[in-house]
Amino acid sequence: MTEVNSGQSGPVPVRTISSAQRYNSTFPEAPMPSSMRELEGMRRFDAGGIGVEDDITGSGGLLTIDFLPGGAPQSAESDQLGVVVATDWGRAPMRIPAEDVSLWNAWLTLTKAWPTRLSEAAETLGVLHRY
Repeated sequence: MTEVNSGQSGPVPVRTISSAQRYNSTFPEAPMPSSMRELEGMRRFDAGGIGVEDDITGSGGLLTIDFLPGGAPQSAESDQLGVVVATDWGRAPMRIPAEDVSLWNAWLTLTKAWPTRLSEAAETLGVLHRY
């Protein structure tokens, strides 16, 4: 687990999982879709198509933030608890900046803050309550 410095009450943990198989066994209630078509059909956050920079590992890779299961809900849809996952289009490693959170609140929090780096996203999501 990596910790991101937060100006709030201390570091925000970002969990790293090395494979989709391990992710799915850890979070069976919020699986990563196995097909690219299903993944692309979900509502995701990618900073307006630019991608969220992985500044935590120093790789500088661009990530997309997924809301699992099923993507970020629309305002008319029922909210659910889930996991916020940052990946390079569903490929490992999986970075987990938030788990057991309202996916609706996670979506609103990210779209309001509009982070462009993973550390910023983790800090932003760190204020959400785990359930």
